[in-house]
Amino acid sequence: MFDFQATIRWVTEVLKDPAAAALAYRETSAGWQQSFLQLTLPVYAAAFLVGLIVALVTGGTFLYGSLSAGVFIFSLLWSLAWTFVIAFIFDFLAGVFDGKRGFDAAYSVVALAIIPSAL
Repeated sequence: MFDFQATIRWVTEVLKDPAAAALAYRETSAGWQQSFLQLTLPVYAAAFLVGLIVALVTGGTFLYGSLSAGVFIFSLLWSLAWTFVIAFIFDFLAGVFDGKRGFDAAYSVVALAIIPSAL
């Protein structure tokens, strides 16, 4: 379920104090679906919409090529897909280094980490 207020709260907390936000988010025990819907998808969608507006205003291109709906959708899906790949790698490496494996926790780390980079 999407909660706009929670998204704004987590984005604000990550920008103010990333370490404290990560500890607080860990305590929520959010599954990967919640992290995706609450953090990753809205942050990337907002970043891509801002990029689209800037490309329209400046007459430039949008990320991977000319400005079009297809390129916009492909770019957004590609960016969302890599978050899952990175989370799988984090989950795998946790097992390699004798850590506690868990895809939900790995995806939470990725979801929190992309907030500053997307902004």
